[in-house]
Amino acid sequence: MDEAEFHAAHPNAEQLDHEDHEDSWDFFTESPSEGPFEFELAEYILEDRPGTNRQLVAAILLDRGLQDQDKVKKEGFSGVLRSITTQFGKAQRRFKVIHWGMVLDVRAWVSGDNVAIFSNVARPLDLDVGGSATGRFMFLAFERKSAERNPVMSEGWCKGFLAGLARPPDEDKHPIAWVDPLPGTNWIERYVVDYDRVASKEQGDALLALVSDYDTFPFSVENANLTVEEKNKGFVEIVFSGTALDVDDPKAIHVSRDGSSLRVANADFLLFSVPKSRREALRHALDRIVSTPWQEELISPPTPRTDPLELTTDH
Repeated sequence: MDEAEFHAAHPNAEQLDHEDHEDSWDFFTESPSEGPFEFELAEYILEDRPGTNRQLVAAILLDRGLQDQDKVKKEGFSGVLRSITTQFGKAQRRFKVIHWGMVLDVRAWVSGDNVAIFSNVARPLDLDVGGSATGRFMFLAFERKSAERNPVMSEGWCKGFLAGLARPPDEDKHPIAWVDPLPGTNWIERYVVDYDRVASKEQGDALLALVSDYDTFPFSVENANLTVEEKNKGFVEIVFSGTALDVDDPKAIHVSRDGSSLRVANADFLLFSVPKSRREALRHALDRIVSTPWQEELISPPTPRTDPLELTTDH
């Protein structure tokens, strides 16, 4: 579908000013969506093509229903799934993706470079969330090559789905974690260890290099009932800071003292297993940080407030 056909089919779609917008892409939103499926919100992506005008390369349709209308949401989910199955047939692939602290149940159809994904929230990992998010769903249809070229799609919407499809079908029984990348060492200006001390840049960079590809590590889902003290026992926290760091990037990791395990900020309830071939080097890198005499900058504790206006007296 070219741009003229898109506007004719979606006259109410509005162009979106996206922070990662590139001149070769245009983004449009529509609420509610128009078409064969009923969704509360849709995002469309058009891409420049050599020798022709822009082409529609992705449609992302989101259910944004009220969380307290469980019956309506369930019927909406079932109805959309029936419509998609009628149009595309039975899903060729089905697997679980863990993202945003949720377990997503993913159904996928692939035809050449074209991919269609229907995903719903199977359950939240956070017990405090309860079932309020369960059943929410989305539908994506996109060209694989376009998704891999467009950072908004590859990181924001399609990364975990494409990673799942890249595996052999017999691995579909194992969930895949869709997690954010750690920042590059060139972005990091300071490494703060266990809240109170600053490690050298060299020491921090050496440690981070051993775990920067943590998204490829095996992982397990942790017990959501663990307290912070229980989770952090035997782990060293390393916090990154730097003016170049994006606010959405993970800024902290927890490394076990034996070098076997890793937790990462924004990968909630997931414990990553460090490959055995790296554990000795990771222990050595961690020992250098923990045992080095602290001659670098110490982080001063906050100065107690003595503002008399904040003092209260009993009457």
